Amino acid sequence: MRVQVPPPAPPGYLLMRFELFFLGRIPSGNKGGPHSNFAVDFRTQMHHQLVRLWQTSPLLDHKRWVSKPYNESTWEGVATFERHGLDFVVVASERASLFIRMDVHFYEPAGGLSVASDVADVDNRVKVLFDLLRLPDQPKHIPPGLQPHYCLMEDDRLIWELTVKRHRLLRSFEGAEYATRLDVSVLPSRGTMGNLSIVDTAVY
Repeated sequence: MRVQVPPPAPPGYLLMRFELFFLGRIPSGNKGGPHSNFAVDFRTQMHHQLVRLWQTSPLLDHKRWVSKPYNESTWEGVATFERHGLDFVVVASERASLFIRMDVHFYEPAGGLSVASDVADVDNRVKVLFDLLRLPDQPKHIPPGLQPHYCLMEDDRLIWELTVKRHRLLRSFEGAEYATRLDVSVLPSRGTMGNLSIVDTAVY
C-alpha cells in the first residue's frame, strides 16, 4: 500500500465527491478472500456504481474521455486503458492529473469490535481494497461480460490521502452483515483545461 502526501490543490479548486458501497466483508488475506469469487463480486459491485457515475454530470459531459484511441491533445480516450486484451474506464489517472482522497468506513456486526481491535487486520483489508479499486493485475479478477469494465483508478499510488474508521452495524443491508462505504473526493494534482470542469461537483 503506497499512500503519498498530496500536493496542495490550486487555490479555489473544489472537489468532485461521491460515495461507493460494497455489501459484504472485505477479507484481510489474499484477494480470493473467503471464496474464490470475492474479487469478481467486489469489482462487479463497483462497476455498476461507476457506470451510473459516468451517466451523471460532470462525467456525463465528457463522453469523449471513454472513446478510443487515446489522444493526448484532445483528451479523447483519456479515461480508457487496456489490460489483458480488455477495455477499462477509470475516474482517476496519471495522464488526467487526477488523484483520490478517500474516507473508508468499515461496518461490522455488533460485537465485532473491541478495544484491542486488530490493527494489522484492518491494514490488510485496506491493502485488499486498494488492489481491487485499481486496474487488475490478474485476468481472473475481471468480472466476465462487463465491457468496458469500470474501475475507480488507474493505480493505487493515486490515493494520496486516506482515513479509515470502523463502525458497529446494528442491522443488515440486503442480507449482508458487513458493509463498506467509500467517501471519495477527486482532486487535480495540477490544473489543466481538461480536468478543470470536474473538480467542483458533489455527486450524491
